[in-house]
Amino acid sequence: MRMPKRLYVDFHRCTGCGLCVDVCSLRNAGIASPDNSNVLIHRDEAAGIFQPLVCLQCDAHPCVEACPQEAIQLDSAMAIYKVDPKLCIACGICQDECIYLGIKVGDAVARKCDLCSGEPICASVCLPGAIQFRDSDLTEMNAAFGKRAAEIKGMRKQADD
Repeated sequence: MRMPKRLYVDFHRCTGCGLCVDVCSLRNAGIASPDNSNVLIHRDEAAGIFQPLVCLQCDAHPCVEACPQEAIQLDSAMAIYKVDPKLCIACGICQDECIYLGIKVGDAVARKCDLCSGEPICASVCLPGAIQFRDSDLTEMNAAFGKRAAEIKGMRKQADD
């Protein structure tokens, strides 16, 4: 059985240019603004490390399990979880539960990547190939990112402080 295409992030390739952030927010909100993007870049400029953060459609789905409104639902046609804006109350529980920083709560609704309906613009503009849209085994992705989970969780705490 063929694996569905997913976003795959290679932290080692990211240059921190931010083009993925801008095009995502332009497509989804009509404005180039990190606050409106489903892609974020964690920057450690002193160390020269840039880490794209986006919903990975992980196996565990802690955001889905945490949502008291059941607003994050499976889109079976695309095999991804999406936020239903009619059900979301922007409580932030899903955001708190996501260890990959892949879901963000705005003024009225939670936002997470919907793969641009099958053609993610962030991957198409990422020249170094840090964000790729490819056939991916979730086990492979989860193993790669599992090593980063504690570090990323720490990033969220630093950002909140």
